[in-house]
Amino acid sequence: HCDQIDLYLSGAPEVAKDTNGRSTPHKNGSAHSEPPRTVLISLADSNDWEQDTQRLQEAVRALLEYPGSDRVNLEIATNGKLVRLDLPIVTIGYCDQLKQRLEQLLGTNLLRME
Repeated sequence: HCDQIDLYLSGAPEVAKDTNGRSTPHKNGSAHSEPPRTVLISLADSNDWEQDTQRLQEAVRALLEYPGSDRVNLEIATNGKLVRLDLPIVTIGYCDQLKQRLEQLLGTNLLRME
């Protein structure tokens, strides 16, 4: 499953670029900016690959709608193992609205800050 997830996520950088092909700049240097954090999203394999892939795609789309400097890691429980994926290509601006959106898509108690 993780190889298939990696294949989907490999397309994410295209979404994060502007029309000139440059990486979308982050808003840094603001007097109110906070240091970057890491958001950990824990998911469990449900043995329905299509449903799991769809949920993950929707979650990544939601993440990309909130640009910022916070990093994202995925922790996926599959086949009795815990696989951790760092997503260096996805940076977000974590906020309550994004948390609520992800909880609607994935369920509650799956997010934590590191």
